[in-house]
Amino acid sequence: MVEEFEYQKERKKFGRHMTFDDTDCKIVGSIAPVAATRELYVLRDPNRMTLDNIPQMSEHRVSSIQICNVV
Repeated sequence: MVEEFEYQKERKKFGRHMTFDDTDCKIVGSIAPVAATRELYVLRDPNRMTLDNIPQMSEHRVSSIQICNVV
């Protein structure tokens, strides 16, 4: 015997719809470096990295009918 409970909630009881806006970047915190460990790090400016793990592939097919002229 399978027991099942279905919970339904009306859309108006979910709450307000989320809205997202594009905003400028803000620095909300900064930590000063420790002088003793400063030489262990390398400053990378600008720090740009492209993350793309999708392989580049392509496929091409041609469907054609071969017509043979036999004389």
